[in-house]
Amino acid sequence: VETGASATIDAGQDGILSGGLVKIDGAGLITVAAGNNAIFSDTEASITDSAGIVVTSGIQGVYASEGASVKGTPLDIATTSACVSAGYTVELDGIEGMRLSPGESGIALVSDAIKLTDCTGSIVGAARGFEIFGQGAVELAGTSLDVEARGFCVADTLSLMQGSSVRLAASTASDLPASAIWTIDETSSLVNGGSFSNGGSLVVDGTFTNNGTYTAQAGSSLGGTGSLQAGAGAKVILPNSTDAVQRELLARLGTLFFIVDEPLDFTDQHNPEQGDGYAWDPVSKTLTLSGATIRVESEAGGARGDVPAVRLPDGSSIHLVSGTISSIDTDTASGAVICGEGDLSVFGTGMMQLNGRALAMQVGGTLDVWGSTLYSTAFSGIAANRIDIACGGIGAERTVLDGA
Repeated sequence: VETGASATIDAGQDGILSGGLVKIDGAGLITVAAGNNAIFSDTEASITDSAGIVVTSGIQGVYASEGASVKGTPLDIATTSACVSAGYTVELDGIEGMRLSPGESGIALVSDAIKLTDCTGSIVGAARGFEIFGQGAVELAGTSLDVEARGFCVADTLSLMQGSSVRLAASTASDLPASAIWTIDETSSLVNGGSFSNGGSLVVDGTFTNNGTYTAQAGSSLGGTGSLQAGAGAKVILPNSTDAVQRELLARLGTLFFIVDEPLDFTDQHNPEQGDGYAWDPVSKTLTLSGATIRVESEAGGARGDVPAVRLPDGSSIHLVSGTISSIDTDTASGAVICGEGDLSVFGTGMMQLNGRALAMQVGGTLDVWGSTLYSTAFSGIAANRIDIACGGIGAERTVLDGA
């Protein structure tokens, strides 16, 4: 695209499609509406010092099979898949006020390595903000972002440096796997407004503020020399096995709720249960499972008749922490493994395994599964008045679903 040139492209399929390099340098405003991909390169895409790129596309915004680089060019991209993606690297540099809107099942930035330098803007409406599909890293240098997505970042390595600041909305979940190392340097900050689950290592030399729920999985670590802060109502969920040093640090991030391992009945109002593997928040009616093992025996075994292993009131939620598998079973003849007295939602990217001689789940209202994996070996599977599944999966050895 020549210097100063502007273009408006309305395409039923691809807007700009190249078997080689796509180079836009010093151009005017480029507006693309495409049914498939807006800008697609089989090698590299380079966009530099242009007036702006405005995209509405049915699949991807800017894609390059090798590397995608955008410098000094405002971006306003709305897609159903990825806003900017590449096989090897995505680099954004000197972009002010960018807006990336990949849609509820899409991802803002995808590559093997992602670096943002001196950028400002927002990521909204995404399934995930960042995703690394290899061994690379996400690096934010001198960058300020507001993220309102279901998931923040899928990457083992995340670095906030050189005065970067990231603010995560109340609807945004962050999950660090056991192999992850996320670092915040002494000049940078991260604010969690939603659910932040740490299964790896979070090193804070700058500032980390928890305004939502922080879950410390077994074996995780929180360290660094920076500032740990908590907003009003902030919560921390942690195992009983957490050592004293980690407990002292975690207490700076909010009120501590210890994970417990007793059979659960939350239809009565009472204080939060505490033990290994799960935690109950009676205010939001949320049960967080992070590798719980729950078993309810029959009367012949010395306990509980046909009482379900887990009973939840109407309007409850189950949060399955990423990277964990929770196992819940009962050998009672007629009790469901999980009983929801009304509507029940299940979210989070962990897994829940259910085993029993009757129903795996009996829900009096609507069962809504969002991004989670449920697996049942119970005799009668899952029953509810209505069952909605989005970005998740349900499997069973017998009857899978029974929704009226």
